[in-house]
Amino acid sequence: MRVTHFENRSRHKHKRSGNYEKNRNDINNFSFLFILSLSCNKRNKEKSSNELSIFDKVDKVPDSIKIDDIIIYNLFKYQILAHKNNLFDSTLIINKVYNSQLKIWKGLYGVLFDHEMFTTTQGMVKWNKEIFHENKDSIESRVLSSALF
Repeated sequence: MRVTHFENRSRHKHKRSGNYEKNRNDINNFSFLFILSLSCNKRNKEKSSNELSIFDKVDKVPDSIKIDDIIIYNLFKYQILAHKNNLFDSTLIINKVYNSQLKIWKGLYGVLFDHEMFTTTQGMVKWNKEIFHENKDSIESRVLSSALF
């Protein structure tokens, strides 16, 4: 059987057309997956940077300021940083908040407000866990809108 030039070209065109369609579909699928992965990656980065930005801002605040012979300690800094990365660092609360100002906690807040909460490490840890979670939105909005950061 003799194949004419026209028939041969026609077969070749269909073969090429099939490969072209397959390659085009592969490129479309690849493009879709690539854009989807970039989009998901961007959302995850945005979420992480928003969560971390609050803690990063607070971390830059000085531990204390000195006015003449008076030192003002920034305990709120560590009360917020204790909750970094959705974890709770009780040793940070005990060492930087409670033990650093023991006289104030025991002699003032413990007497005026709640003896158990402010005069024991267990009470201080429990209070700091609860107060942050109960007021998280307010704390975050204040940190983000503050001119100090």
